[in-house]
Formats: sequence, structure tokens, C-alpha cells
Amino acid sequence: MVTGTEEKLPKDPPPSALLNARYEVVPFRQHGREAVLAELDRWCDEGPPIAVRLLHAEGGAGKTRLAIEWIRRRRDQRWAAGFLPGKVPDDWFEQLRALGPPVLGVIDYAESRSDLSTLLERVHRSASQKKGNRYHQMRFLLLARNDGDWWQSLVRTDSPLSRWLGTTPPYRLEPLATSAPDRKTVFREASEWFAKKRKKKL
Repeated sequence: MVTGTEEKLPKDPPPSALLNARYEVVPFRQHGREAVLAELDRWCDEGPPIAVRLLHAEGGAGKTRLAIEWIRRRRDQRWAAGFLPGKVPDDWFEQLRALGPPVLGVIDYAESRSDLSTLLERVHRSASQKKGNRYHQMRFLLLARNDGDWWQSLVRTDSPLSRWLGTTPPYRLEPLATSAPDRKTVFREASEWFAKKRKKKL
């Protein structure tokens, strides 16, 4: 029910494909991401059995690429980790819970999912049950471009789900390159990897 992160780059890929984080054309840059990875690990390993958290940043900041790397690391720790598909069956949560090891499900483009409220209601229902304390760890990370109206509509209503979501603050992912020299370096490195994949010279 959680899909993998490994996707093969098409033969003779168009330039747009090189920008797709799922193809991992450019290696993951850990420098500057140590803090967020440590915080996500802490969130995974501590706290209640079942929890949801939002990680947001503008498009191109590296949310999906970060999630791919983190999923890989949690798998190395024997977690069942991956992306939740765009369409899930009615018993998706039960399937995840039956996997055995702890579960990490990443929901990409969360703000655009029409079924998000339904998904979160199902997670909350299980988290609210006293018997849920017997379950292994389950974490659901939402990736989105902002924590705007769509998120506020979830956390600012007077409902058990809103209060539960509000207990874990969203994490804003900062861009890696903020200065002109940094952006130039990142652009150069990416160009070199793009050229290598397309077997071209810069």
C-alpha cells in the first residue's frame, strides 16, 4: 500500500524529466538537511503510536527529494516506508497496519488531494482508540507547498480531528541555496548531472 521510491529514468529523457525528484538524477545533498532529518527521526521514534505531520515549502525546495531519502533511511531501520498512492482502497489503513513493522506513509501534494480529509479521519479514528496503544508506530507525513487555507480549514475548526492535528506543528522546509553564490553552485552541479544523464557535454 506504500509505494516505492525507485523509478527508472526514461530512455533519452526530455529535459522536464530530469527535474522529477522521483528519478533522483541529482544526488541528495545532505549538507543543510541534517536538522530536518534529525527532527523527522525524532518525530518517528518518539510520541504516540500514530501521528500525522505537515512538511511544507515552495515548489522546487526539495520536499519530495528529502522524503525519498528519509524513506530509504527508515527502510534501513526496518520500517515499511513509502508514498501513499493517489487512489487507495477502502481498507488501506488496515492493510498498512497488517504489514507488521512500523509504518511511514508519505502523502505528496497533500493540499490537492480531494480525499485528504477522509484519509486523516481514518488515521485519527484509530489513534483515538485506547486499543491503538497496542499497535506499532505509524507515521504519516504530508508534503505540501504551503500551510495556507487548505491546512487552516483542517486545524481551525472545532472538531476532534482539528485539535489532534494541531498538537504537532507543521515544519517549514527552508531552501538550501539562499545566496547568489550558493545558487550558482547548486545550478552548476545539477547541470553536470543532467548533462551526464543525457550523455552531452556542457
